[in-house]
Amino acid sequence: MCSNPSRFIINLPEEEKKELLRICYQVELAHWFYLDFYSQEHNLPNISGRDFLKIIFHHIPFLKEHAERSETIFESWRKHKRTVPTYGAIILNSTLEKVLLVQGYWAKSSWGFPKGKLNENEQNFNCAIREVREETGFDISKIINQEEYIEHTLNEQTIRLYIIPGVSEETKFQPQTRKEIKVGLLALLAQGNMCN
Repeated sequence: MCSNPSRFIINLPEEEKKELLRICYQVELAHWFYLDFYSQEHNLPNISGRDFLKIIFHHIPFLKEHAERSETIFESWRKHKRTVPTYGAIILNSTLEKVLLVQGYWAKSSWGFPKGKLNENEQNFNCAIREVREETGFDISKIINQEEYIEHTLNEQTIRLYIIPGVSEETKFQPQTRKEIKVGLLALLAQGNMCN
């Protein structure tokens, strides 16, 4: 199996190679793979998603015709991405006094609930299950109630968080991705401490 990050793009079905937004999502996956595995294995520098996309567009033959517009394409994709619905969970302990928060890998001040963007043809609650598993290693599939959630729309983006009460504080949480969520910074924080 090829371990090169470009496999995420070159192995796309032919019809998807014509959709630049779809390609940008694949470039994002390739970028995460690059950061998680490839850059360390080959002693390469960490680079931003914007620069990674530029390199990919210059490197892959069927994308070279768009390489000079890679900056504009990246900005259009980021704008589009901000409208994609996001699903996740509010995970509470048995007394409902503590909640699980995760910290983004790059934004150290960015604490939030485990959540992520909806994939094409994915059901809302399945997105929440997948994202919580990826970001915490915890499987909520057997305890999620599809009717219990908080939903809000912010700048054209729907954010829905399913309520998951009664999770043991002894649960071992472990991110499944290495450079998305900080390992060891998953925390059950007391409600009073969150405001201090």
